[in-house]
Amino acid sequence: MKLSEVFQSHQGEGLNLGQYCTFIRFSGCNLSCSFCDTKYANDGYEATVEDILPNLTDHLVFTGGEPFLQENAIYDILDVKEPEYSEVETNGTIIPNSPDRFNLITVSPKNDINYQEWLDNPNTIFKFPALYVEPVVEIVEREAIPKDRVFVMPITSRNFNNLEIHQDLSKQCRAHNFNFSPRLQVLLNWGAGL
Repeated sequence: MKLSEVFQSHQGEGLNLGQYCTFIRFSGCNLSCSFCDTKYANDGYEATVEDILPNLTDHLVFTGGEPFLQENAIYDILDVKEPEYSEVETNGTIIPNSPDRFNLITVSPKNDINYQEWLDNPNTIFKFPALYVEPVVEIVEREAIPKDRVFVMPITSRNFNNLEIHQDLSKQCRAHNFNFSPRLQVLLNWGAGL
């Protein structure tokens, strides 16, 4: 398998915000989003399950890039580690063969996807990156997504006042009864070694 990095930290976004876990970031993506905050994930290194096994906790987060490009490697890790909890973060363009292998699937759509296939999996939530909720409202209404499965998080950048962006988007979410997901790693400046 080709990985970008394996590290322990607190989940910074979504349903499990603040929980301590191991992130397994797979290398490579099938999209090229201008606002991607992990473009470095296109570079990586070859590793085996045995290489990373000593670094794994009982809460695993598979992310990328797009982790389902290497779906079999994910199942290999799950088979060997048998974690208490596993979640995956995906752009939603690839439907996994065994979605029930995960406690949580977080779909963060960046373009049109087949929402109904994901809605059929009760362990799936949707995390939308946005500055304004109007496009999310349109998708949620069009696709009949239950609001309790909708999380909206701000698109952030080093060039913006990220706290102000978080505050503004949280108010917008409240007005539409959406879950607001802060980006904890941005607010805490995790790149500084936190």
